[in-house]
Amino acid sequence: MNIDLRDPVVWSALERQAYDGTVNLPPLPPAAYKYFAELTELYRAFRFDGMPKDEAENRKQLLSKAYDEQVAEIYHAREVYAEYQNAVRTAGTLTSEIEKSDSVFEIMEKASKIVGLLIGDRSFYGRQIRKITCEGCTLTSQQAHNQYDMLKGCVNRMFVTDDLDELIRLYPSALHDIEEIRKYNTIRLAKKEENNER
Repeated sequence: MNIDLRDPVVWSALERQAYDGTVNLPPLPPAAYKYFAELTELYRAFRFDGMPKDEAENRKQLLSKAYDEQVAEIYHAREVYAEYQNAVRTAGTLTSEIEKSDSVFEIMEKASKIVGLLIGDRSFYGRQIRKITCEGCTLTSQQAHNQYDMLKGCVNRMFVTDDLDELIRLYPSALHDIEEIRKYNTIRLAKKEENNER
């Protein structure tokens, strides 16, 4: 049986049942089970053992606060678990991409993403990217723009060539130019982020 504890009508009915000592505890989730069991005992002490009304109200507030805190902890734990599971799935995808890659830059970049995901450190990836000085990653702005001009020329040639073999050769060349431009701008953005953090 699914009990919607967020429904005020349902909650009020359960509190009334706790007052009457008739609340059905077993179907309730753990946090609610604990709250209504203790509330039932509190109401029994108020009704039959002479507990003052003010004390009963104060204790009910404490029980309610403890319940809210426990529910918040449960939701937080679920969010953390879901985030971790998503990180594991993403890490699996990145691992497959690393296996297919021959680029030192791409392997290092994706490996840094994996480590950052699995240790829950969002800034780990950026810190590692800033350190890169290998495999052509020291492109200057002018070199990156030259690569862009080469890319445009390559794409333009694709539109006018009548040679199928040339078209096939132009494709990996264009991908190489795009990758070099991406490398340059990855480093540029990482360095910009580093400057903003200082």
